[in-house]
Amino acid sequence: MTGIGIHIVDAMISLFGRAGEAHCITTRRVARHVDDTTAVLVRFNNGVSGLFFCSMVTVPNYRFAVYGSNGLAEILKPTLEDFRFSPKPDPTVGHLAIVQPQLVRNPGFDTLHAELSAFATCIRDRTPYPIPADEVLHGVEVFEAIVESARIGKAVAIG
Repeated sequence: MTGIGIHIVDAMISLFGRAGEAHCITTRRVARHVDDTTAVLVRFNNGVSGLFFCSMVTVPNYRFAVYGSNGLAEILKPTLEDFRFSPKPDPTVGHLAIVQPQLVRNPGFDTLHAELSAFATCIRDRTPYPIPADEVLHGVEVFEAIVESARIGKAVAIG
């Protein structure tokens, strides 16, 4: 989870604010010494739920999904090249409605380059980094709750 998952946690906090609870399920499918498949559900204090999955077993896989009252938002590549939003279906049709997702593409976007460029610009211009320190520390708190949840096998309150 730490390779990709920590960045998902940071993105979720940036988008939805403080998290109140995390539930993590890990399994050891192939790797002998580490859990290689991880699913995390995070409940934010504002009521939003976030879900992500990380696996070192299958083909490299990345999924960041956010479920809200107006639809489902998804990022399917760690490069952030593709963003998909599926709006809430017509309530008269219900769960059988066929929803056409909206796709936003940013071909060639390089997340690492964007992050390091922003960091270098802050150093050069002597300006604060765009992510506030309290948000960074909350990310550590969420990560620790995810680790604890994996260890004990149930949801963990944050804060």
